[in-house]
Amino acid sequence: MSLQAWQEALVKMVPSGDRLQQPGNVSERNLSQTELRTLQDMQGSLGLDVTREVQRWWRRAKLRQALPYSCQLIERLAVPWLIDDYLQLPCTTDFHVQEAHAFLSFIQDRAEVLPVLKDLVRFESALNEEKLRAANMSDYSASVSEPEPNQTLTLDYSPNCCIASILNRAPLPDPAVAGVKVTFNAHWRTLYRESVL
Repeated sequence: MSLQAWQEALVKMVPSGDRLQQPGNVSERNLSQTELRTLQDMQGSLGLDVTREVQRWWRRAKLRQALPYSCQLIERLAVPWLIDDYLQLPCTTDFHVQEAHAFLSFIQDRAEVLPVLKDLVRFESALNEEKLRAANMSDYSASVSEPEPNQTLTLDYSPNCCIASILNRAPLPDPAVAGVKVTFNAHWRTLYRESVL
């Protein structure tokens, strides 16, 4: 078995704990029967269970770091299964910003996810990108002319109003009638500006 085949088999086992496919799939991975039995025996091992729990804890912590308000909103909406379902997917990154983008992709097309949560995840993901740009800039001061925004989002819900309602435990806001435009730029002290359309 090649190292790549071994790693691919392990990566698939860790997040969900799914059973490996039976011998019909062996040729795709170039696994021998002995190697397949070894992997199957590992599935019930305490070591793999510990690895699985550590990975879930780590990924959940990355999401809480990258999407603090969205995670609070998930708790408030009583939909923690969204994160649990997401954690069943293989881990693709060690970086919190990319983990936030992967979570956004995961929830984006799910009909059961409320639009307010999708908007807040989109906002926090874009804000994380802008924080990275600001951290990588050698000169934080804006030039004489106003710099162009790096990205613009059009959302149904005001991120400022959503965050205020989360922090104050107030009712969630209604969507803006015509939407909200949020522009991002690492030169700006606040990194973003919000305007109602």
